[in-house]
Amino acid sequence: MFKRKNCGTKDRVARVVVGALIGAAYLMGYIQGTVALVLGIVALVMVGTGAAGYCAIYEPLGIDTREEKD
Repeated sequence: MFKRKNCGTKDRVARVVVGALIGAAYLMGYIQGTVALVLGIVALVMVGTGAAGYCAIYEPLGIDTREEKD
């Protein structure tokens, strides 16, 4: 069961970059404790939605950032 993609290329790249930056901040020791846990979850969601090209929050809001619509 696959959902229709609703994230465009720029959106997807931004999500992966933000997720990677959060991961790098953790690995370099800039964030730790509860903040690291919360941001780590955010980073996983960002990278996952960026890789999949689908954002569940966009669907009920009717947002579609793809450049070419089906």
